Amino acid sequence: MADVSNKAGDLLERLNKAADRLDSVLAGAQSVIGSGEIKGSIVEIGDAARAEPYIGGRFATIYLAPYNHHRVHVPTGGTLVALHYEPGTLYSVNITTAALVDALYVKNERLVCHFESPQGPYALVFVGALNVGSVSLTGVGEVLPRKDHRAGPLPLPASRHYSKGDELGWFNMGSTVVLLYRAGNIDFVDGFCRGAVVRMGERIARHRLP
Repeated sequence: MADVSNKAGDLLERLNKAADRLDSVLAGAQSVIGSGEIKGSIVEIGDAARAEPYIGGRFATIYLAPYNHHRVHVPTGGTLVALHYEPGTLYSVNITTAALVDALYVKNERLVCHFESPQGPYALVFVGALNVGSVSLTGVGEVLPRKDHRAGPLPLPASRHYSKGDELGWFNMGSTVVLLYRAGNIDFVDGFCRGAVVRMGERIARHRLP
């Protein structure tokens, strides 16, 4: 299920009511819970400098129910340049809980993947959930949970170059993925909106021409 918009500020209002800082969020048939334009200071992705390009950008939150496809594929071809782990709780991420728990995606454990692409940087965030504290990366194996629960960078895999649609990793049950793009980079397609159901390979956005 989806929540989509062309204003990242909406992400902060809908999903991060208790903290309007993008730097707190960055430090998944699929559903989009929300999307919008990113505003505020910085959203913590573990590195303030890496968060800065996304202010005023676009975001999409994609919820993966237990019966959905749990594999995560890169939406834009590029190179994985950094991985960052943020410890946290494991609240359920279904729509009801997301509406009731302030700053849910800031409180839950997450793995932040930073990419560089010909169209510019973007970030893909694996958000842990109730009974879903395990995330694996293709070619690497399980990277979460981290035994010491200490925030910080993680080693990069040997193969870091991806084409659009390549598998990046998977949850060992349903959970949520947050996508972040910088301002002026993409526009979401018509029909990709709050509550929409999307499938693997379906277009959700278009890159703007330079």
